[in-house]
Amino acid sequence: ARDGTREDGHKLHKRWLRHQAFMAELAQNKEWLEKIEREGQQLMQEKPELAASVRKKLGEIRQCWAELESTT
Repeated sequence: ARDGTREDGHKLHKRWLRHQAFMAELAQNKEWLEKIEREGQQLMQEKPELAASVRKKLGEIRQCWAELESTT
């Protein structure tokens, strides 16, 4: 019985480590997302004719990101 408990603990620890690695990757990608936001804002200023399309895409990206964060 003890071996099974030890195995379960080991599996749980491995899952925790994978989760921690994923959360670290998510944090790095959030910086990338912020860069996209800044570049999108700049593009809308430089090319107002693209503003509606850029705004829509940025909104979609924000929504996907929010869903990803809420599920993790």
